[in-house]
This record gives sequence, C-alpha cells and structure tokens, in this order.
Amino acid sequence: MALILAERRHARTTLRLWSIVLPSNILGAFLFALLATCTGALRPAYVAAMAEFGAEAVNVTASHVFWSAVIGGWIIALVAWLVSGSHSITGSVLLIWLLTFIVGLGRFAHCIASSGEILAAVLHHQVALSRYFAWLLPAVLGNIAGGMLMVTLLEYGQVKGGEDPVHGFPR
Repeated sequence: MALILAERRHARTTLRLWSIVLPSNILGAFLFALLATCTGALRPAYVAAMAEFGAEAVNVTASHVFWSAVIGGWIIALVAWLVSGSHSITGSVLLIWLLTFIVGLGRFAHCIASSGEILAAVLHHQVALSRYFAWLLPAVLGNIAGGMLMVTLLEYGQVKGGEDPVHGFPR
C-alpha cells in the first residue's frame, strides 16, 4: 500500500497480487481446517474447541465483525511494520508471537487467522458455509481499514514527514 501511495502506477499490480494472495490464504486456512477436523491430527476436544470458537465468531453482527477486524487488521499490520524495523530474529519472533497472541486473546476478527476456526466449524457442521462468507466480507473490509489504511498511512506519513522537502531524500 505504501508503494501505491508513493507511485499510483503500482495500484493495478498490487490489486492483482491481492487477488491471488487473499484466496490463496483462505484456501490455506481451509486446508488447515480440513486437516484439523478430518484427519485425527488434533485431539477431538481441540477440534471441538476450535469449532466452537468459529461458531462464536460468526454469531455476531456484521458491524461487530467490521470494527473487531479494524483492530485485528491494525495489530497484524503493526506486526509487519515492527518486524521490518527489528534487527533481531529473537525480537522479531517475540513481536510476532506477542501481538498475534493479543489478536487471539481479544478474539479480534482477522480474515485469515479467524478463517481456520470458522471453517473448522463449517466442517464440524456447526456453521453453514453461507455464514462464513457473510462474516468474511466485513472481516476483509475491516482488516483493510485497520491494517492497510491505518498502519500504511501512519508509516507513509512518517517517511514523508522525514524527507528533505527540496530533494525528497530522508534527512
């Protein structure tokens, strides 16, 4: 997104990239849910708990999903921003673990992270597939608003604010 803000000509290729990345990640979440629910890879109690979390996630209003996804998207995008500035592998792993843990602990909606639970609930016959797609749209929109727009705009503003106004280079 920062690249689009800097040079508008990258909008089309970025949209093409996201048209591949989002469905691929959803497919990955589905394959995870399939593995978890249909293979015995996880204990039945864990599968039941995961499906229960998924059922709870879709049984809220679209407005709740959207605003929860704004926070979830903001936190996940913040992870990427902070990790890119970290020079320590251990520090990066700690940041990733800590912030994604907060997303799960707060049960904030994330179009990919939450999809595994919801699709497990679908495969566990606790949720209709149509409920997943009804949940997915406000989750994606909220993640875009919270993650890509809030964090990217702050990051871009920080970089642009630090440029030399005459030469366009960092001060």
